[in-house]
Amino acid sequence: MESGKRAIRIVIVDVHPMFRDGLGRLLNAEDGFKVIGEVGVGDAVKQVRQLLPDILLLSHVIEQAEVKALLDASATEARLVLLCDESNDLSELRRSGARGIVLKSSSTLALVRCIRAVMNGEYWIDQRLAPRRPPRDTSGTSLVGSPKKPRGPRNLPPRKKWWGS
Repeated sequence: MESGKRAIRIVIVDVHPMFRDGLGRLLNAEDGFKVIGEVGVGDAVKQVRQLLPDILLLSHVIEQAEVKALLDASATEARLVLLCDESNDLSELRRSGARGIVLKSSSTLALVRCIRAVMNGEYWIDQRLAPRRPPRDTSGTSLVGSPKKPRGPRNLPPRKKWWGS
C-alpha cells in the first residue's frame, strides 16, 4: 500500500461463517484493504458500532430492516456493497442504499474494483444486472430487427497488383 494512505476498512456480514472467512482472506490479501470484522447478522449492529468500517459488505439474504439498522449504526459514512445473485431485482437492491452491487458468481477482481470505485464516490453495478437496452445507431434508431448489412469484401473494387506484371 502507498505510504500515507489508510487501508479501506471492511466489515463482512453474512450468515455463513465459512463464506465470511474465505472472503476475508481474499480481501486481506489485496493491497490497501483491511477486513476488520467478519460477523453474522445477529452481532452485526453491535460490531459495526464498535468497528466503524468504511465498507459494509453484505450478502443480500439479509432483510431490508437489518440493512437499515446497520447503516444507522455506523457513525461513519460507511458505504454499502451488496453481494447477490442474478435472480435479485435490481430496483430492490438499489433501494437498499447500496453503492455497489456485485454478483456472488463474480471474480475477486470484480469485487475489488467495486470496493475501490465505491470508495472513490462512484456507484458500481455488475453489468450482468444492469438493464439491457437495445443497441442504437447514431441517429437514435434501434438496431434490433434492422436488416443485416453485408459483411466482408463483397462490394470492394479489385486490388491492383504491385508486384511483377
